Amino acid sequence: MTKRMTDSLVVTLIALLAWVCTVPAGRAARPEGPAELASGADGRRERILDQLETLEAKMTRVASKLEEAAREREALEERRQDLEERLEQSRIALQALREKLESRLVALYKFSGMGYLFPLLTAGDLESGIHAVKAMGELLKSDKVLFAALNAEQTSLEALRRELEEKERSRAAVQSRLEEKKAVLEELRNEKIQLLVCLQEEPRLKAGEPGGAVFGERKSRAADPEADPVPFSQRRGQLPLPASGQVFTGKEGKKDSPYYSILYNNGIILRAPAGEPVKAIHPGVVVFAGWFKGYGNLMIIDHGQHYYSLMAHLDRLRKKAGDRVGESEVVGVVGETGSIDGPKLYFEIRHGGRPVDVRDWVNLGKVAKR
Repeated sequence: MTKRMTDSLVVTLIALLAWVCTVPAGRAARPEGPAELASGADGRRERILDQLETLEAKMTRVASKLEEAAREREALEERRQDLEERLEQSRIALQALREKLESRLVALYKFSGMGYLFPLLTAGDLESGIHAVKAMGELLKSDKVLFAALNAEQTSLEALRRELEEKERSRAAVQSRLEEKKAVLEELRNEKIQLLVCLQEEPRLKAGEPGGAVFGERKSRAADPEADPVPFSQRRGQLPLPASGQVFTGKEGKKDSPYYSILYNNGIILRAPAGEPVKAIHPGVVVFAGWFKGYGNLMIIDHGQHYYSLMAHLDRLRKKAGDRVGESEVVGVVGETGSIDGPKLYFEIRHGGRPVDVRDWVNLGKVAKR
């Protein structure tokens, strides 16, 4: 997927997301009856569901390309390591040949410049001369082999160097492609979360109201002083962790998985035993509670002011979409649904649909208590 195609996809998704989550201004000025409202709500809901289906298909294709690039990178890395080992062996062999030839040249120099003729000229009789000729013949063969080996080793060394340089360039290109695929998948994942929240926030019909039904938009918890005495935005650095456990950032997770940096790059991982209670970090309303590919059982809570908390890999979900929750209220338990490395809780905080640095918002030494 080229960069132009990637940019086009992201722009299209954002535009469509903005479209499906808003009511056109032209329609707001004209009163509508219950049937019209229901039809409009159902139509928007269908469009969101269709877009979610399209996103899933695109995420599957991109994930496949990501796996392919990761395998190619792994193969190139193995080849690079093999070439480096062979290169080192070639250097050692070349150095040994040079030392042999250097000792031979030193010996020839000591023969006062006569070189291979010295034994012939110093032979005392014919028989000694014949033996000297045979010996020199063997010596010449040996030297010829040494020189040929030296040339071959030098040629091999240069070829290995060129191949290694080529593999390094290929690896850099694959790494660039891998990062591109990761960015695309991350963007698709963000858009999917946005659409899921949008789907849950889609206005529902309220029956029995004067003049027919109206869109019943959910009130923000931040507007309820009893349930939410302090707005979320004022609790920066003071929020509790949703569960007890050892804290890791996404970058401290598994390095051998191309998905780790995508799945967990925006939040933190809490290593906790299965069954550990998971609690809401602030009053809010559950807007999504269900299975999410890559995250197992996922819960998203709206805390008002466009702030959301996400908790993934839950074993059991004790709340459903639409439920109001108080701070420290148990919403699930730690599990390993969708996890490839045992029980854990993945935790994110988002504002306006985009992730924020969790470490700026939570007190890492404080766990939600009831």
